[in-house]
Amino acid sequence: MDSVQCRLVGFLAMLSTEVSVLLLTFLTLEKFLVIVFPFSNIRPGKRQTATILICIWIVGFLVAVIPFWNEDYFGNFYGENGVCFPFHCDQAERNGSKEDSLGIFLGYVLAMHTLGDM
Repeated sequence: MDSVQCRLVGFLAMLSTEVSVLLLTFLTLEKFLVIVFPFSNIRPGKRQTATILICIWIVGFLVAVIPFWNEDYFGNFYGENGVCFPFHCDQAERNGSKEDSLGIFLGYVLAMHTLGDM
């Protein structure tokens, strides 16, 4: 669980999870605007869509790479369990890991799903 492979797999799992949530939110909001305002020009163009997609990938990358920046605070964030995925809230965990894990999975993802369900 302390290996480079486990950290890489955890990083890729977090990256794919966050990018998926953001992409689904963007697609849902885009379809919402098309359905609610069918005769308006509120739709994003090709350049705006490309910019939004690049921003989604950058945000997903930053969320996944933040635990590597301060290992004293986060500890072995991606290697605390056997599946190398950082969603865990046990007592042995460091405070930084708990705050980041809860903030991402409960706060951030919940907000994205709430926006997507509008």
